[in-house]
Amino acid sequence: MEQALSSPRSIRTMLMRVRDLLDCLDCLAELKRPRVRREVERELGRRRPRLLGRGASVPAMLMFAIESGEIVESIERQANSAGVQHGAIVSLIGGVDEFTVSTMAADDATTDIVSTYRIPGEMHGAGEIRDGKAHVHATFAIQGDRAVAGHVHSAIIGTWFARAYVIPLAQA
Repeated sequence: MEQALSSPRSIRTMLMRVRDLLDCLDCLAELKRPRVRREVERELGRRRPRLLGRGASVPAMLMFAIESGEIVESIERQANSAGVQHGAIVSLIGGVDEFTVSTMAADDATTDIVSTYRIPGEMHGAGEIRDGKAHVHATFAIQGDRAVAGHVHSAIIGTWFARAYVIPLAQA
């Protein structure tokens, strides 16, 4: 590190970065003032969207634990038990023993190419619940520093576990 800072050019570059960072911090502090924020919003021609109206409550996020069995079926079963017919699966994380995913053919988006992998994988994904049915897309990290991704038809939990974080919605 000392050698890297010994040249005038590297010191100058570092000082420029520090000055830029301080300028950004000044801008952020200035934006916290209501008058300045309104002026900036007026210049942009819009206001920040209000996500919830006054008096509205934040929807609860549910966590569905999958200790063993098939993930999609388990999400659907737990959603049904919780009374969730529509929802956003905002995060899906865990480890699976085997999985089946599909992707689209390059020359025909209406054709599914279904592939089954009977190897363990680290999984992360997202999806939705519509009319009680889970629709999940995920990426699986497998041996050899490779990743397999697609629409999840099946993912079996046995050795590890998974968690699905779901925000219930009034309708899809």
